[in-house]
Amino acid sequence: MTPMTLPRAIAIATVALLVGVGIDLLVGLPTGRAVLLGLGGCVGIIVVSKWLGKVWLQRPEDYYERERALRGGESGPAVHDAEAEHG
Repeated sequence: MTPMTLPRAIAIATVALLVGVGIDLLVGLPTGRAVLLGLGGCVGIIVVSKWLGKVWLQRPEDYYERERALRGGESGPAVHDAEAEHG
């Protein structure tokens, strides 16, 4: 099974949206509005989740180096063991 790529996901979402709107126009069922509302809700959840992850969950790449510098260059035993193995 091939992994889902962004262009493929956009194509699938576009087809689903067009089918839902087409059903709404031809039959008069409220599925087109439900499809638009569902798609908008999903996109909103994804955007807010990604933003929240970057703002609240992710740490900068040099987080541990800054923590070590704030503590006066001290490092725990795990760091000493890792340094001994590499060099």
